[in-house]
Amino acid sequence: MKAVLTITGSDSCGGAGIQADIKTISQLGGYALTAITSITVQNTLGIQNYYDLPPETVRGQVEAVINDVEPNVVKVGLIRTLATLNVIVDLLQKYRPDSIIYDAVVRTAQGEQLIPDDVHDMIVRRLLPLCTVVIIGKEQSISKLPDSIHTIAIDDNPQHGYANGFSSALACFVSQGLSLADAESKARAYVNAQSAT
Repeated sequence: MKAVLTITGSDSCGGAGIQADIKTISQLGGYALTAITSITVQNTLGIQNYYDLPPETVRGQVEAVINDVEPNVVKVGLIRTLATLNVIVDLLQKYRPDSIIYDAVVRTAQGEQLIPDDVHDMIVRRLLPLCTVVIIGKEQSISKLPDSIHTIAIDDNPQHGYANGFSSALACFVSQGLSLADAESKARAYVNAQSAT
């Protein structure tokens, strides 16, 4: 059983975030390791509030699981503060997992901006160059994206958490040794089957 570390926010209704990552990775035969960056107060109608965890708490979560389990694939999602971004980048540079998958969480499904502009800019400058692949969902927009970064656009399903599920599935299949092309194909098939039920 291959381990996948997901670093992102929580989703109270379970449609996205850490909760959805755990479900997807577990269903596909992986072992989900987690580090929560932000606790959200939300339901199917949207996000009402946030509580961003202290960056050292995020650091502690990541180092605890990496030092024990040593996952070769890391999925990154919601990052809302510069301090937390800096911690995550430092840890990824320190431990150098084989694959880093970034699920670009910039806006809610209702179009509300989730992260400040300065954090967005530093994600582009500091995090994206470390990534194996960047997932860009229908409601998301990453400005100034370098041409050299491998991106996968997810724009064919309006369901809440679709891109989240795709990126978790992709991370799980990559951890199992599939090529990126095969992992992408299987991840699309998985999330399409899930959304049809």
